[in-house]
Amino acid sequence: MSEVTFPKVRRARETDAEEIVSWFPDRGSVVSWGSPHVPDPLDADWLAREFFAPGREHYVLTDVDDEPVGIFGIRFHARERRAHLIRVALSPEWRGLGLSGLLLKGATTLAREARALRLTLNVYGSNDVARQAYERAGFFPYEFAQAPEDSTGTMIRMLKPLG
Repeated sequence: MSEVTFPKVRRARETDAEEIVSWFPDRGSVVSWGSPHVPDPLDADWLAREFFAPGREHYVLTDVDDEPVGIFGIRFHARERRAHLIRVALSPEWRGLGLSGLLLKGATTLAREARALRLTLNVYGSNDVARQAYERAGFFPYEFAQAPEDSTGTMIRMLKPLG
């Protein structure tokens, strides 16, 4: 693992998919990251196609060697002046190093550049680590939904004002 001295956010590339798929060793981790709608098994070809699917963009946080250490997708809702984060994750070997803040800062910058006034995301009730990272980055819960696939049965919808 090389030291991250100049992390940057760039568009995801097809060649990133194989590495990113390796971060999710089982179905539980796949669902926690991407929802039960992600194919089982998760494969790099599917993810690479998702990088270029209409209506959303995928970005990676990279290390000094331009290798992905984090990922997020973003959907822009221009009429609502809102950006919605999807599929947010850090590589297991890079977790716990404070990189979630850099990744979320990159997403916030992209949302502001798109003139969004709000940045939203969904997180499962059982994912305390992610929820705490989102709260440190300025997100707060604004709504709860049922999520039978999660052990808590809850999906927390979170919001960060950008205005």
